[in-house]
Amino acid sequence: MSQRPSTPSLVDLFKKGFEAQKTIESGILASDSKEYKQCLAEAVSSLEVATLMVNNLGLFSANEELEDVGTADLKYMLLPALLADITLQQVEGDRLKTVEKALVYCMDYLHRCKAYYITKEELPDISSPSGACAPPPKRTLEQLAAERNAKITRLKAQKQLERTFEELTSRLDTEGGGNHEEVLRDHTLTLLKVWVYKCLDLVRSASQELQLLEAGPVAMTPEPTPTRPPSRPFVITREMMQAHVLGAGYPSLPTVSLEQFYRDRYKEQADAHKSSTPGDQRSHEEVREKMKEDAAEIETDETLRHARAFDDYKDTHRYGSGNRKNMG
Repeated sequence: MSQRPSTPSLVDLFKKGFEAQKTIESGILASDSKEYKQCLAEAVSSLEVATLMVNNLGLFSANEELEDVGTADLKYMLLPALLADITLQQVEGDRLKTVEKALVYCMDYLHRCKAYYITKEELPDISSPSGACAPPPKRTLEQLAAERNAKITRLKAQKQLERTFEELTSRLDTEGGGNHEEVLRDHTLTLLKVWVYKCLDLVRSASQELQLLEAGPVAMTPEPTPTRPPSRPFVITREMMQAHVLGAGYPSLPTVSLEQFYRDRYKEQADAHKSSTPGDQRSHEEVREKMKEDAAEIETDETLRHARAFDDYKDTHRYGSGNRKNMG
């Protein structure tokens, strides 16, 4: 008589799904490899079966406090968060439904942590995802600054929780968790708080993706290309560049040759001389004669003065009365 295969326990299912999520998050496997897709499918299957078993067992109730939950059962609160992260990694199938399912998982985890007072963070409102396509309202500078400060505060708190979780993990590995239930409980609660901040980031990114998916057909419609007037051909030549730099009528460019210039100049003067009156010619001649007479008179006076001066010199200086040095 053949035995039926044993059903995996809740502990084994959670451990398998948790380890698979860590492997996918580490990036060891390529996203397009067969091993990655197989690991993703096994993680989703294990976590979904574990979630169904937790719901059937009724481990968590809205009427109980956090102290009423056993330390060994605290980690099962993490199932919706792990499912949300794994679901968003799936790229096959209807992406819109995949993102909506991941949002449901995230909000289920956040509401449960809020109900057990694990976190005091304000939860986002995604009750009307269909209205996500509407443009966001304009915010003032004070509101933007407050949002920025709140984001920085959340980031610092998340980093501190991650450091505390690493310290508790190291302590458990060193001392063992069997006889340290208090350390194990703090370790699990710290992990739940770390995943609160991760789920808040997942909700923001998934909401933005959901807006794009819902507005996809409208947003992807290409805008009509505006018609342009026909453009003139642009040709650069040497003559165009020279005319642009020097100008078309550059003043230093010669218009006639030097010989032609003097020929025209001589012709103009000859024409001007011919067109002068006889009276003008006589006056010119008289002026020239007067100038000659004045020059002759000046020359005669100068010659006479020189001759007189030489006669006076001879009267006072005998012939041969020059330098008689060394002549005995």
